[in-house]
Order: sequence, then C-alpha cells, then structure tokens
Amino acid sequence: MSGMFKIIEGETAVIREGGVYKEVLLATRNNGELYVKAKGGFVRLYADGSTSAGSRCVLDTIVFDTPLYKDRVGRLCTATAKGRVALDATPAYLAREKG
Repeated sequence: MSGMFKIIEGETAVIREGGVYKEVLLATRNNGELYVKAKGGFVRLYADGSTSAGSRCVLDTIVFDTPLYKDRVGRLCTATAKGRVALDATPAYLAREKG
C-alpha cells in the first residue's frame, strides 16, 4: 500500500451493498477525509449516509468516538478545517458506544 490512506485502528463501519451488510475498515486521507475500505479500494462517505460508490452502497453504521465534520458538499471528515462544520445532530448511522 502506498500510504496515501491511513487505516483508523479500533474504528469500524458497516456498509450495505444491495442487500448485503459488510463490516469494513475506516480510513482517512489528506486532512481527515473519511473513507471505508470496500469494493477493491476506498469509498468516500457522505454525511447523509450515501457513498461515492452510488446508490447501491450506503453507510449503515459507523462506530466513531470523536466528533465528525462535513465539508461544503456534505462529505464526512474527522478533522476541522476551513469550510467544514461539526455534525449538528447525531445521524442514525452513528454509534458512539462501543461494545
């Protein structure tokens, strides 16, 4: 792996592809852009639960202990930066309690 994506240890997500649920690893890139490892590569996550892989691949659950942000076009991020705002409500897919 080239090191352009950094897997986040201890954090996981579940995506739904068609009718199949898959537990996947979370990764970041650049300044906290949030992705999941899926479909032979990495898929970008959006604050509304959609993904860059289209309508058949959606975010079902994410377990994340730190605050999440969204950028101007609604993509999820793990760090604050210019143009990003904290999620103002807890989305249905976000599970803060591990266990």
